[in-house]
Amino acid sequence: MSRFTVEFRIYGKALDPDAITELLALKPCQVVHPGSPRGSRTVEEAMWAFDGGEDGGGQSRMDDIGRRLEKRSGKIVVAARAH
Repeated sequence: MSRFTVEFRIYGKALDPDAITELLALKPCQVVHPGSPRGSRTVEEAMWAFDGGEDGGGQSRMDDIGRRLEKRSGKIVVAARAH
């Protein structure tokens, strides 16, 4: 049986991951701030990621992520334009 993962990510040098969390009212699965160490290098771009949480998997998780993001599509566009 095959497995897959689904995750929505936003990247940007001027991105504020905490502001994205507040704007979208979603709990990210991963956040990276610029200047953070990543192995032997320093991260230049911020990153905010959402995977829908721990419930479900496969197609149902993908559908859930899509529904939750679709409800916030206007806010995602605003965030993308700002960063």
